Amino acid sequence: MGKVKLVIDNSNISLCKSLTEFFHANKIDFEIIMENLEGKPATKAAEVVGEFIETKVNKNLDEKITNIFVTVGIPAHIKGYRFLREAVKLTIGKPEIINSITKQLYPRVAQKFDTTSSKVERAIRHAIEVGWNRGRAEHINNIFGVRAFEVRDKPTNGEFIAIVADRMILEGA
Repeated sequence: MGKVKLVIDNSNISLCKSLTEFFHANKIDFEIIMENLEGKPATKAAEVVGEFIETKVNKNLDEKITNIFVTVGIPAHIKGYRFLREAVKLTIGKPEIINSITKQLYPRVAQKFDTTSSKVERAIRHAIEVGWNRGRAEHINNIFGVRAFEVRDKPTNGEFIAIVADRMILEGA
């Protein structure tokens, strides 16, 4: 990974944002070390650039997950779609959470969307079922390059979240 060291103050925030966009667009791994002129961590400028970088990374991840959901046939207008995307993102960030799906994953998604764990579980199951009933099981197998599921073998919520998250991790998400 190449390192980019930028001395940040309030006057060069836009430059840092531009460089961040360039690095992401060209798929260049980078780390920005943010300091002020005295070599101390930059505070306000670092916060602004840090939030910008986080937003860019999340947007790219959201786009990749959305592409998979569209390919599989999960419609964006149902609640389970948003819950499922959040569950996948949480699993990418902390893969071991998939082993505690009812104790940790569903409650965290529910908290974010101000609902209950049982509603999250049901909505996710419904989203997967809708995609499955549209006859797109073959697309899931194509995404993973192997015959993971037969048309009659709809994946469980945990299986679906795990395979999508694993695919994103393997792609460098």
